[in-house]
Amino acid sequence: MTYQIDQSGRIEQTNLNTILAITDKNKQMAIIFDRKNKRTLQSIFRNQRKIRMFTILTFSALIAILIKKSAIGRNNILIDHEYLADEDFIKERILQYLQKLKVYKVPKIEFGHVGKTSSAHELAAKVAHQKKKADKIIHLKEIFELVLLPIKKIGYPGISGIEGNLTQDWLPGGQKPSRSNK
Repeated sequence: MTYQIDQSGRIEQTNLNTILAITDKNKQMAIIFDRKNKRTLQSIFRNQRKIRMFTILTFSALIAILIKKSAIGRNNILIDHEYLADEDFIKERILQYLQKLKVYKVPKIEFGHVGKTSSAHELAAKVAHQKKKADKIIHLKEIFELVLLPIKKIGYPGISGIEGNLTQDWLPGGQKPSRSNK
């Protein structure tokens, strides 16, 4: 059995929500990552001077979260060609993120053409056009838990309670974290 994954609203289009849908003959699920969270995340990557990584790491993390939430087991997955030049790197990251998420039944991941007539494309489009609700809303914290290595606490309110390899230079707009011991 092969599941298909399609995206609506590319990661780098920060004026749109990103929707990822996974479907097969019997099962379907869609997740949504809000444009406001995408802009926050993009700003953080930009301040780290890793803006190129923003798109592929976020896409990889969302795919891994979708695979975990849909609980598809070891079935085959066909992911639509979204970032053709980076597919090997994306696949590697997805597998790393699945390991972090403690998904032990890892599916066989392939990239290919998921056409406009596929049920995954139709589901993603319906959620994007608000004709159907997403099954799960993905929060910034969920992406950070995969993309960042836990090192220290930070003081940015949009991602409060998250631990990560953050420094003062990493915060959006060059903001300084609040310090209570001045």
